[in-house]
Amino acid sequence: MLVQPNPSDGNFSVSIKNPTSGKLNLRVYNSSGMLVNCRCCSNGSINHEIQSEIDLSSQPSGFYILKVVGENFLKYQKLILTK
Repeated sequence: MLVQPNPSDGNFSVSIKNPTSGKLNLRVYNSSGMLVNCRCCSNGSINHEIQSEIDLSSQPSGFYILKVVGENFLKYQKLILTK
């Protein structure tokens, strides 16, 4: 999984080499553990790369956690938001 730019001023580009078919849920949590962004991405084939954008520009500066969940797939990435 690649997230860039990181740190960012609010817009993150996420690239995921998905080892499973089906759907991936991208969830972003703030430092208090509150869900601040959620989206679902579909992948029809095994080993297909998924591209997605995450917009945190309405959130305050700080640390966030990106959690990517799918069938037999779980990844975490720390996001740094600077304004």
